[in-house]
Amino acid sequence: MPEDKAPGSESIRDRWPLSRFFDSGNIAALIALTFVCALCVIAVLAPFIAPYDPYQPNLANVMVPPVWFGGGAWSHPLGTDSLGRDYLSRLIFGARISLLVGFVATFISGLIGITLGLLAGYFGGKVDSIVSFLISVRLGMPVALAALAVVSVAGGSLTIIVVVLSLLLWDRFALVARGLAKQIREQEFVVSAQALGCHPLRVMITEILPNMRTALVVVATLEVANAILLESALSFLGMGVKPPVPSWGLMIAEAKQDLLFDAWLMFIPGTALLFLLLAVNVVGDSVSQYRPQGGRVK
Repeated sequence: MPEDKAPGSESIRDRWPLSRFFDSGNIAALIALTFVCALCVIAVLAPFIAPYDPYQPNLANVMVPPVWFGGGAWSHPLGTDSLGRDYLSRLIFGARISLLVGFVATFISGLIGITLGLLAGYFGGKVDSIVSFLISVRLGMPVALAALAVVSVAGGSLTIIVVVLSLLLWDRFALVARGLAKQIREQEFVVSAQALGCHPLRVMITEILPNMRTALVVVATLEVANAILLESALSFLGMGVKPPVPSWGLMIAEAKQDLLFDAWLMFIPGTALLFLLLAVNVVGDSVSQYRPQGGRVK
């Protein structure tokens, strides 16, 4: 039988869910995390990594194929588009749009949802009823249709897309935080903190919230992938970021007219989007399988 650990003796590795990525049996999650981190670094350093200006057309090099096709050149490894813009450069800068929307929208929606869920789960009563009503209203609105409606009226821009997605993706955070807060508030350490006269805000932040982290990280990874996919869909439909901003969804939309003869124009950004979504979901799945060794998180 495994030896029981004394309370509070867990190492940081045991208490932190991302430690799973360094387990020898979790190679897929480690590869996925490495891919996401590498893509984040590439996106941040895009102005220094991209070989060309992604906005600058070059009519002398229109529709150059990638290097693995005949007629390709290493000067443009992924070829050029119908305006002669380097496809590798546009792909790198397009990663910035996808990751920016994914992380910022998830962060803001997480703040909204976790705050509402904590308040509802901790206080209960009328507060819980109000938050439950707000969650029901939000769940009654299809995210994609609501986003299309708002963006079509307000206009497509990066700021508007981030705001719209932030206001539409908070419900999962609220549901999870509300349910967990109701369970954790009955634990002895929370009751002890209340008996000592701790302010409710302090109890929620220092006692309840840390014990939700694994579940909230899982929700966050799902919402990052969801936000990236929604941004790409809006851009594909012409209601997202506007040309010439290099968005992966917009690059796929611009390649529709050349699908029969130059399918690589759609295949390259589509594959990049697929691998990013797959990697984010693998990371979330790995975190969801984490089981902490102790009880209270300190």
